[in-house]
Amino acid sequence: MATPYTYKLSHDQNGRIIEKTETVNGKPMNWTYAYDKKGRLYEARLDNRLICQCQYDRQGRRQQDYFPRTHGSQMRNYSYRMDNRLQQAGNNGYTHDEQGFAPSGILAATIRFMNTPRIIGY
Repeated sequence: MATPYTYKLSHDQNGRIIEKTETVNGKPMNWTYAYDKKGRLYEARLDNRLICQCQYDRQGRRQQDYFPRTHGSQMRNYSYRMDNRLQQAGNNGYTHDEQGFAPSGILAATIRFMNTPRIIGY
């Protein structure tokens, strides 16, 4: 029986992932990642198609991102509270408890890609 999902990672000299090849049911998909001069994710591509571009403010926080395949030409803006905690990402608002943590599950999401569920979050 064939393995339904495999992946292979390539890293740069700083340990960052620069390429990921995922194989789902025998079909390979090639992700490439580019970073800015400060080592932050700048761009992600899937089979050479732009998936995401990210911009950061002077404090190193994500300021905007752009997902042309799923959100068209719209940029998603981020805003932060005075204590540097994420307050808003596009249309999504975030809250934090007294210790500064997001309530359980608020940062977790299920993503479906090629009918393969993946859980991301904390």
